[in-house]
Amino acid sequence: MSMTGIQIQVTGNIAKVLQRPQKITTGTVGLPVTFSFDSQWDGLQKVAVFQAGETIRVVDKPDDSTVIPWEVLTEAGVWLCIGVYGSNTDGSLVIPTVWASVGSIEQGVNPAGDPAASPSLPIWQAMINYVNALSARPAAAIVTITLPAAGWIGTDSFYSQRVSVNNITAKSQVDLKPNAQQLSQLRETGIAFQTENDDGILTVYALGDKPTEDYVLEASVTEVTV
Repeated sequence: MSMTGIQIQVTGNIAKVLQRPQKITTGTVGLPVTFSFDSQWDGLQKVAVFQAGETIRVVDKPDDSTVIPWEVLTEAGVWLCIGVYGSNTDGSLVIPTVWASVGSIEQGVNPAGDPAASPSLPIWQAMINYVNALSARPAAAIVTITLPAAGWIGTDSFYSQRVSVNNITAKSQVDLKPNAQQLSQLRETGIAFQTENDDGILTVYALGDKPTEDYVLEASVTEVTV
């Protein structure tokens, strides 16, 4: 029996989830993910980046046979996010996408209690440096972000609103931290939030249906130097 996979559409620096499993559980091995790219990515070297909680793994040259690294699916209660980097042949970064939020990871059964696979390879050397730098970043500050239902603008399953956060810089990474109740509500409504920091101006995007309720979310703010 085939496993329902994830489909990601990449248009410029936007990565959008077109298909996802109904549930994603810890302990899953071999969860497939396919990517489709627009013409802006022609000729670029591509690297897929997978993040859940504090775990980040990368896969060089993502294609139709790519599977999500099992290490990313070991922690319950965190969100699985996927992004892509494109680079020239000299390794310079050209297009980094925003994160595509796939959904929360739920606790799965693991009778053996041991990892079911070896660490995922290959890993592009430039991205190893990126991951190592992230692991050494300072502790994040916790802030509260309010997203009123009346504040969303946009159409066609892509809504946004700017949010004021004190003391963020152009290098601040802002990650939303929904609680368990909010995660359940977002999953039921098919809505995913993601953030984008444009030179110190924070925008929150709502993918899927337009939120009809106010959300007050915790968020972590970390200074990233890579």
